[in-house]
Amino acid sequence: MKKIDIVRAWKDSSYFESLSADEKAMVPANPAGALLSDDQLSQVRGAFSSASCTGGGTCCTTQKPKPKPKSL
Repeated sequence: MKKIDIVRAWKDSSYFESLSADEKAMVPANPAGALLSDDQLSQVRGAFSSASCTGGGTCCTTQKPKPKPKSL
């Protein structure tokens, strides 16, 4: 049996699919959880997509507050 690259199996679906059934059974569950498809993610309440940004760009950027000047 070949050595299984667990992290690669988590990240690369084509690699995972190339494993035998026995090898797939040896891959532990991904600690980050299941990855969501774009369709599934669009159903998440509050999900953000760059395609949905229509409000003048403010929803697409994160602005940090400017630091207050030090007084002497």
